[in-house]
Amino acid sequence: MSKRRFHFLSLLIILCLLLLSLYSLNSKDINTEGSNLDNSNQRLLAFYNATIIDGTGAKPIEDGVVLVEGERIKKLGKSNQIKIPKGATKINLKGKTLLPGFINAHVHYAYTEDNLKNWLNAGVTTVRDLSPQIEVREAIARRDKFNQRTDLARVISASPILGVPGGYGNATFHSLGEAKEMVNGYIDDNIDIIKFAITDFDQNRSWEMPAFEQVKAIVDTAHARGIKTSVHITNTEYLQWAVKLGVDDIAHMVLTPLNDKIIKQIVDKNIYLLPTLEVWNRVGRIYHVNYNFMTRMNLAKFYKAGGKVALGTDFGGYKCTFDSGFPITEVKLMKKAGMSNMDIIVAGTKNGAVVCDMEDDLGTLEEGKIADILIISGNPLKNIETLEETYMVVHNGEIVLNKEEN
Repeated sequence: MSKRRFHFLSLLIILCLLLLSLYSLNSKDINTEGSNLDNSNQRLLAFYNATIIDGTGAKPIEDGVVLVEGERIKKLGKSNQIKIPKGATKINLKGKTLLPGFINAHVHYAYTEDNLKNWLNAGVTTVRDLSPQIEVREAIARRDKFNQRTDLARVISASPILGVPGGYGNATFHSLGEAKEMVNGYIDDNIDIIKFAITDFDQNRSWEMPAFEQVKAIVDTAHARGIKTSVHITNTEYLQWAVKLGVDDIAHMVLTPLNDKIIKQIVDKNIYLLPTLEVWNRVGRIYHVNYNFMTRMNLAKFYKAGGKVALGTDFGGYKCTFDSGFPITEVKLMKKAGMSNMDIIVAGTKNGAVVCDMEDDLGTLEEGKIADILIISGNPLKNIETLEETYMVVHNGEIVLNKEEN
């Protein structure tokens, strides 16, 4: 081999090695920048030019960028703070607002694909079913199957509503021991939350009441195993029980006047309240009672006192019509009760994640959390009804709805 040819081949080999090194370094920048996760072969999405409302109640980020890698949020911040890596799929969101996916923390009939698709396509990425209309183990099986799919909203599953014979609920216990046994059984079945009832009058009729010791056994048994509790109460009188029991959330706004003393006790105990104003608005018309006025007044007092509110509608809980996609009726009624636009958003995102016991993964836009994202065409801080103007939905890191493509 001639010296000239040898030198040429040597230079060619060196050049190839340099190109391979540069490619390797560039790929490393794309896959590992700002992340401790193993991101090999994961798609990187870059949403930019957006107004970001992160769900924490903090001031919006103008001209914001959100990087999504796999199913998780990799980085977010202002455009001058976030470098979009080469190779990322870029989505320009000029004029759009980017928020966490919403959570409806009180629904029923969540174990059907049609309902889950309707919710997801409206930006409600998670729902909490507070008492299945099917057998518990079948509900859990469907939950686990559905939650593997990105085209359906995520389901959080509660137990049936525990109550005494002749009482409100659809799972009856006859003794303190049986109540504990039922709770442990549901938890063994892998339920997410335990629900029970304390009410003596509901749906325009009287109900038998459980003993305090019985419902205390329900709460204590669930909490001992790390499971949260939600209670159905519609009478202010029994909110005192909820406080003494240390429940995690109250599934409805009560239908009788709230007083300052009980409000303070609920606030001090850090118990969340789900107004379900939509259902009371509609049920009041059925029974010719103005539940709408009382529940809005109660919410106004609770909110002004610093009470923690999570969005819930009781979808399917009564034989009346409900918003089938985004819970805009509930949102508008919360607004009429005096809640600020930002606090309504927090109620439907961050606080919803807390009552679902999913705050480590959902509810706010933060690095490392699951990328459940709602993108709308308007500014909900100026007009809360623009929450219904869905432009794009991201669920578990995948774009599942894109109006731009339609």
